[in-house]
Amino acid sequence: MRNMFNGCSSLKSIDLSKFDTSKVTNFENMFCGCSSLTIIDTKYIYTNSSFDFSGMFEECTNLVLLDLSHFDTSQAKDMTYMFSDCINLQYLNLKGFNTEGVVAMEGMFTNCNSITRLDLSSFNTPNLKDMDRLFSGCSSLQELNIPNFNTTLVQESFGIFDEVPEGGKIIYDSSILTKNIINNIPENWIITDINKKK
Repeated sequence: MRNMFNGCSSLKSIDLSKFDTSKVTNFENMFCGCSSLTIIDTKYIYTNSSFDFSGMFEECTNLVLLDLSHFDTSQAKDMTYMFSDCINLQYLNLKGFNTEGVVAMEGMFTNCNSITRLDLSSFNTPNLKDMDRLFSGCSSLQELNIPNFNTTLVQESFGIFDEVPEGGKIIYDSSILTKNIINNIPENWIITDINKKK
């Protein structure tokens, strides 16, 4: 389903209830540029076979909420720019995400500038190599929960927190989140390091 609705900027509603996506391996840019959609009912999208989610919701600029807690991402490798430029997105539920096999998350949340809280507690990232600009442009972000983020294999980490405001809260584990990432956390953030509580 790569690029299936890419650039459908006038599309205002979509019915996915008849879709069988259980064998789909690629959702790259599926809804990219669907800037008139205010809601996408994703409960009929089965993702258990997919390895590529890159740009899936990129530039869905009118989406306000998105619940993907049912997504099976156990086969995922690429999540680059998955939610990039979702500028009005205020609520994003990713609690079911398994990211153990994901290698690339570059720009995944870039310019999600209406989100105030990201709970990424289910994200386990032992194979992650690219997280350039991961939270760049999240100019309203005040809470970030990444206790299972493992960056020991990360090679690309430019501008992760660019334009993220000061004074937020973050939860991480310093035994798996490397110092080069920790040192770039915005100033005056309240830090909870679960490694120190073990």
